Amino acid sequence: MSTPTPSPHACNGDELTRDNAGNPIFCNRPGHVCPSLSYCGAEDFCCPTGITTTAPATTTRTTTRRPTTTTRRTTTTTRVTRPPTTSTTRTTTKTRPPTTTTPTRRPTTTTRTTTRTTTTRTTTTRTTTTRTTTTRTTTTTTTTTTTTTTTNSFDMTMDSPTLDAEFILEYVGDVPGLSADNPNPFRFSNAFDTSVVLARFPVSTLEECAVACVERAGCDAVFMWVRPTDPAGTLRCHLLPDAGTAGGVPTGTFSLSYRRRTTARDEFTLVHTGTQDATTRPTCFTTAFDFDAMLDRIMLEPQDSNVEDCAQACLDRPGACLGFFVWFRNASETQCILLSDLGSDDGRRTRTASLSFQLNSNS
Repeated sequence: MSTPTPSPHACNGDELTRDNAGNPIFCNRPGHVCPSLSYCGAEDFCCPTGITTTAPATTTRTTTRRPTTTTRRTTTTTRVTRPPTTSTTRTTTKTRPPTTTTPTRRPTTTTRTTTRTTTTRTTTTRTTTTRTTTTRTTTTTTTTTTTTTTTNSFDMTMDSPTLDAEFILEYVGDVPGLSADNPNPFRFSNAFDTSVVLARFPVSTLEECAVACVERAGCDAVFMWVRPTDPAGTLRCHLLPDAGTAGGVPTGTFSLSYRRRTTARDEFTLVHTGTQDATTRPTCFTTAFDFDAMLDRIMLEPQDSNVEDCAQACLDRPGACLGFFVWFRNASETQCILLSDLGSDDGRRTRTASLSFQLNSNS
């Protein structure tokens, strides 16, 4: 599924939440959720919650022990064995007196010299140096962080006489307790289109929003949604000139989309609603897909804002058309089926997103 381009008002003036690549995060996709401190906004892009967190209180305790240095005295041992001994020289000279004989001989002299030298030198040097340095530093840091998250809750089931009398629930968004039978939450396609929204303001009850639409000329639909960062019990009300494109659009918002009962002409009465209304048992005409009862099948353009064309097509067959069945088959296809027989009054259970209109007896 391609990712749409967010409008400048996708987060009601707030900056879009972006991923590591700097791109807006599209949250209406299976397996995709918004990161912490953000929510799935009106156009299904992640928006910042605007939550204020209490600054971390940091307590730092540092204990430092003086470095302990142990140095062992240097011991030098020098052993000298005997000082150098030099010399013992002994000279012995023996001279014999000349002996004269006839014939006369030259005197003979004998000299014997003996020299003995002994030198012994032993030097032993031993040096031992031991140095031990111990440094112990203990640092204790305690950090306490307090984060406060505000989640707005609102009772979407409260009574509203004006809604019950004047409006029809068209779509249910991601509303806990109301979405059990609606696994694919939808909303009006123009709910956040600032070019068509007649007015938007906060209210505290569903009734306030419904009355505001009835009293506003040109208002044919209301979109009510809860913004997580708003104060608890606050509901945002958007007044709309129509119900947007047929079939609505998927959404991740906590919302309800109501349209005025007069949207499908006063000549018809809505008698059955399909799976888009999670507050009632989804039903439709028992003959909705009966070829024998089918007068015509009309393909409505996706941009059709309501079912006026289908209603007019039924009125164009007086006496034959008793009602029509609008089937929101998918986001790009809506079918209008004209019926000559509507079957039993109770209808039958359906799994379709649809509307079943019956022609009033006085029309």
